[in-house]
Amino acid sequence: MVRLVPLLLLVACSGESPLEMISGGSSSSSSSDGSTSSDGSADGGTPEKIEPGMVFKAKEKTGLLIMPGTTTGPPPPAEGITRAQCGDLSDGGPVAGPGCITGVIECGQTIIGHTVGGVEMFNTRFYEKHFCTPGTTNHDSGDERIYALRAPEGKKRLWVTLDTPCADLDLAVIKFSGGGCPNIDSVVPDCEMWPKPGSKREVVDVTSTGESDWLVVVEGKTGEEGAFAVTVQCVDW
Repeated sequence: MVRLVPLLLLVACSGESPLEMISGGSSSSSSSDGSTSSDGSADGGTPEKIEPGMVFKAKEKTGLLIMPGTTTGPPPPAEGITRAQCGDLSDGGPVAGPGCITGVIECGQTIIGHTVGGVEMFNTRFYEKHFCTPGTTNHDSGDERIYALRAPEGKKRLWVTLDTPCADLDLAVIKFSGGGCPNIDSVVPDCEMWPKPGSKREVVDVTSTGESDWLVVVEGKTGEEGAFAVTVQCVDW
């Protein structure tokens, strides 16, 4: 179980994302005067208009208290999508590839997506066999969106946050270096989930001891589909 409490500073990985080159989008940059960036977001916050595959700089929540005796982590990110924006997207656009991969996400970024139009790679049995989560929730139908994440060099802790005000979606973070996506018989060194009911925010954190490849999966319960935002934060461990 993961508890997210603000303490450590965010370590963002800069540089153009391969997803931006695929989708033609651009990351927003924060401004010292709080002006609106090129994607319509104010100072790196949630864009006013969202599109599938849109990537922008993650913005942390501020003014939060530190609670003693609790698990530490970076300040939680601001919501990447609001309930009012749920109707702005009807699908998540193309699966850019290779294979099952919709796109790429990097440390310090938020990406907008929608499960409709994704792939059907994983199910309840897959998550149970690879010890991601017990088979108490139904993930046997509906599309998934899968994003490639490469952890930077050094010992890092990766915090992945799913904002899902639009549907009952779940988040999985899978370590996999075999190229493409694993199947039920693949060797999966690490798979983490923490499914929550309804549209509650979900957070998963994993540890990387060096440059490593991960898959970030957004999956609906009982076939639910909807828009979402995923944010990745990387801190030194």
